[in-house]
Amino acid sequence: MAGRPTGGGSVDLDGNSPGSISQTLTNLAAGNYAITFYLSGNPDGQPPTKTVQVGITGAGSQTYTYDYV
Repeated sequence: MAGRPTGGGSVDLDGNSPGSISQTLTNLAAGNYAITFYLSGNPDGQPPTKTVQVGITGAGSQTYTYDYV
């Protein structure tokens, strides 16, 4: 598994099949927010291009990829 960022943790989301995590943000005042994350993956696992889909209820989703090659 790839290393984790300083002060952070890591989660293996695809040991044998695709996985997921979620977080609910509640009681937020109106405004703009930035949600950040790091994408990495097992360099020995296939395919070499790792993909994650991030979604926000009511706002659609965005797909991000990372290629080890």
